[in-house]
Amino acid sequence: VAALILELVGECRRDFLRHDRIFLPADWLREAGVEPDALGADRTGPGLRKVLDRVLERVLAMLTDAARGADQTTDRRFRQAALGGIAQRRALAAKLVRHDPLSAHAKLNRGVELNWAERRGCAIRARLGA
Repeated sequence: VAALILELVGECRRDFLRHDRIFLPADWLREAGVEPDALGADRTGPGLRKVLDRVLERVLAMLTDAARGADQTTDRRFRQAALGGIAQRRALAAKLVRHDPLSAHAKLNRGVELNWAERRGCAIRARLGA
């Protein structure tokens, strides 16, 4: 579920412009005073940023719970694979906090994503137990 939510946040502008879809909580948008068309802007405004950060905080909490569960498994290979996936999702969440999913970079039809080196670093850290 965390991976899907991160993908939706990373591609929120594209989903809005191409498909007229919004996958952010409507009540959170209203509370922040954000109109739906704000997702079509070139940059994330302060209200929308608050909504995105709130979503990302929830995702990070989910990932913390998932990591606790993965740590309890006795199968070393499964644990490493699970922790590697969780580490990638955490890294993507951190990148979404630092980078604007509505920015010019995101408009290149790539959204905010991890590059090869970032994904590989997560896998290595999971193997090392870091």
